[in-house]
Amino acid sequence: MELTSEQINLTLNAASTRQEVQKDLQALYDGEHAILTAGEERSDGSEKTSIVMNLMAYAVDMYVGALTATPFKITSEDELSEEYKKVARANDLEIIDIEHLRCSLAQGASVEVHSFDKDMEDDKKIGVQQFSPIGWSFLYDSGGTLVAAIHKTVMEKNTWHEDGVTDRNRIFLTVYTSDTIYEYEQDEKHKDQWVQIEGSPIQHEYGQVPVFLYSVTQTNSSLITNAIVTQNDAYNQTRTDSHDNVRYDADAILAVAGYKGNQKQIAQQKKDRYMTLDKDGKAWFIEKTSDHNKGLSDLELSRRNLLEMARIPDIFQIVGTTGATSGIALKLAFMPMEQAANSMINFIRAMIRKRIDLVRKVRRVQNKTLGEEYEVGIEFHMPINTIERWQNIGNLSELLSRIDQLKLIPEIDDPEQAYERWLEEKKKEALAIPIPLPLPTTDEGAADIRNAQVNTAVPSMEEAVARAQKLMESKINLPKIEALLRKLQVS
Repeated sequence: MELTSEQINLTLNAASTRQEVQKDLQALYDGEHAILTAGEERSDGSEKTSIVMNLMAYAVDMYVGALTATPFKITSEDELSEEYKKVARANDLEIIDIEHLRCSLAQGASVEVHSFDKDMEDDKKIGVQQFSPIGWSFLYDSGGTLVAAIHKTVMEKNTWHEDGVTDRNRIFLTVYTSDTIYEYEQDEKHKDQWVQIEGSPIQHEYGQVPVFLYSVTQTNSSLITNAIVTQNDAYNQTRTDSHDNVRYDADAILAVAGYKGNQKQIAQQKKDRYMTLDKDGKAWFIEKTSDHNKGLSDLELSRRNLLEMARIPDIFQIVGTTGATSGIALKLAFMPMEQAANSMINFIRAMIRKRIDLVRKVRRVQNKTLGEEYEVGIEFHMPINTIERWQNIGNLSELLSRIDQLKLIPEIDDPEQAYERWLEEKKKEALAIPIPLPLPTTDEGAADIRNAQVNTAVPSMEEAVARAQKLMESKINLPKIEALLRKLQVS
């Protein structure tokens, strides 16, 4: 299906308002806040300081870090997981997933585009790209199925293109449909007309538009809401005003009475840093009475409100951030963020499944069938009190075996192997303990010691090790284990 110029223009116009909003959201994430262009002046006519504390970017990056600290993991019983790993390595999907999430939280959505190049090496035939939604327009049918995706690119004047430097701005479109990719350039004279460029169209074998909108909400909404923007603006304003108050007090206006002098004399005295006054003259600084505690209180309130609306904790306000915070305190502090992140994880899984569906379709064309049963593993990372957790697990020794305790420690990948290593170390430690024997003073004494050793009932090697292991597992104190192993060593 090829779109006409009129249909293309209607689709572009319908997306223009949404794209302007997304540009504004990205600007806010980048730190371009309202106070930077406010142009406010002080009472003396000088421009106020403009300070930005970008708490919105802080909130977005908290989620990105917590959800992408561990790369998403695909597991399956067939070769699909290995196939996905190849595509991931060839396209740096770990980085793409980070940018998808950052873009979705900041702008409300991100765009993923798939391609297939049969002339490339096998591992690189499938291409995956990530784009900002700015510049993308989408056309759906009445049932909500994507019919076409349009990407608009502006090539600015003096850009190298096709063996030459462009002498004007040029606009290109790439239109993706369910079976074809079209390339257009805007007509130089008739701006509402689009002309196919050489080499277009190109057929593809995906059987659907190889583009999808990536989002972590049903409504493609940004984490940066108007309410959050208002709180950040208030924080910036108070921070700026507080800073200007400090600067004013440090460089207050000097008032002088009983001084006579021209501008040249005043300038010289400013340079020499002294002045002469009449007998009844005086000089003083005009100071303002500023309550800095009010400013600090307002800053704290704006910061707390913003972070609460973003559902992330203010880690600097968590008691015991130095490491002594209890696990339950951390859990409660991060619970709102974890709940929000769990919701995002469900959407991310759906996006990854869309990606895998496109990979499976293009592989099917190559007569390579990949299974439909697989798991998408996504973790939410939050700080934990590791020492406290280990201590609590250790307290379960009367209820759980040592292997079951080791299984509760996430840092241990193979509990059985870790237990075997621990057991071997304990055996070596026990066998390394020296055996104290009385020193014989006569030949008869030495003979008595040898006879006592020979007549002592010593278990076999297998029996001694088994008994020692049983003693260790039953948590009988080490001296008893040592005594048993000493008998073995004497024999």
